[in-house]
Amino acid sequence: MLKNGKPRSMRCQKIALVYSAGAPIWQSAQTIRGNILRAYAFLPTECKIEKFETAYNSDDVKATIAALETLRPDIIVIPESYPVPTLFLQQLAASVAVSWGPEIHIHLYGDFTFASAKWLALESTLKQFAVRFYVASTAQKRLIGSFLNCTENSALELCPFPIREDVFKFEPEITSAAAFIQTSAPSSTHIENSGPLNLLYTGRLSRQKGVFLFLQWLARLRSESIWAQNIRIKFAGVFDDIGTPLWGDSDLSGTSFSLWQTMLKNHDFGSAVEYVGNLDKAALKRAYGEADAYVSLSLYHDEDYGMSPLEALSCGTPCVLTDWGGFGSFAVRPYEQHKDVALCRTHIDEGGVGVSYQDFAKALEALWLQKQAAQMIGDRHGTIKKNRSDFYHNHFGVRATGQRLADFLKTPATGFAGFTKALRNHALRAQRLDEGQPPYTAASKQDRVYYETYRNYVTPKSGLIY
Repeated sequence: MLKNGKPRSMRCQKIALVYSAGAPIWQSAQTIRGNILRAYAFLPTECKIEKFETAYNSDDVKATIAALETLRPDIIVIPESYPVPTLFLQQLAASVAVSWGPEIHIHLYGDFTFASAKWLALESTLKQFAVRFYVASTAQKRLIGSFLNCTENSALELCPFPIREDVFKFEPEITSAAAFIQTSAPSSTHIENSGPLNLLYTGRLSRQKGVFLFLQWLARLRSESIWAQNIRIKFAGVFDDIGTPLWGDSDLSGTSFSLWQTMLKNHDFGSAVEYVGNLDKAALKRAYGEADAYVSLSLYHDEDYGMSPLEALSCGTPCVLTDWGGFGSFAVRPYEQHKDVALCRTHIDEGGVGVSYQDFAKALEALWLQKQAAQMIGDRHGTIKKNRSDFYHNHFGVRATGQRLADFLKTPATGFAGFTKALRNHALRAQRLDEGQPPYTAASKQDRVYYETYRNYVTPKSGLIY
């Protein structure tokens, strides 16, 4: 059944895209899946692509497999990792046992770790195919790579989740004075005030996303530095009470909003902090364009990528991010030349997961000084933001992703070699969620299984910013 061979051209390949009917639960997953499907439309015309939606119930799976047996595609692509396509893959394996042998290509999201027990249960099924997994960031490649017995590079490929170039782009009429984050932050000289430093956070408002840590650090920064009185930040999104379920800390409904109100009451932010609700696409694009920088201190346990930072960068707006998980992948160009992304170093130790306040404070001060300098040297930010937008489109856009996929498809996938002990250990822990129990005792080195899994999310040699 397994296909082996030399690198191939793109001629006459039949590709079937198989995905769940209806929209994914998470808004970000809806966006990601839609953009992945768009990327496959940019494959060379020699590729014949057909799409199959299935509810993943018995009748739908049977009908889908019957259609696939007629089509006999060379490659079956599953552009999402949840819901786990257990029934589909099991019945497909039975179908192709005496028939044709398609490759299986699967795009994995951050939810793979949650569903790891279900994927482990598919190990014997997957071994009947040539399989390739796609992950969106270098951190996720490290994490998933620790779960796979793969000796072939083609078994696990880096394919970033794409951004729509026609939606998130530089708009010249939306202006901001922050051109880039400068290489160093002078500590004494401050230029005459040129207006506030306008920051933006978009996404879910929750503890793991670092929203309340940001408020805490903003209060500290304002107490330490006069210039920080000029910071203004808008928060856009919905309050999320997911808590920290991996280590048994669940939030009751309304907890995040209550904590938000308490922090605003305890700190005299005044007009420095504004909550603008959940923005529609037009308002969101304007918010990105008007911001001097996008900021996120997320330490979300499965932050495998980050569509919000990519949306900001695609609009030309620089970012201040933790180096946790997929965020580190957005610092593509040399810091000293372009300063698209300032990374705040993270770590995992006996005390838990942490992030550098010093990196955070230096990044914001550098932004503030650069905004003032931009007022003195003339309007350069338009060109810089346009170049930044073009750069991220060329690396992360739908068309660029289609071209990357075309290159991957020239090399045959290899037989699935199974999962590692690390995945088995993690899957045993993940099963506890189904039993209403936390998988981990702590988000720190004190829990060895947690540490062995999520140390892959700490970006090596990051923080080389100042």
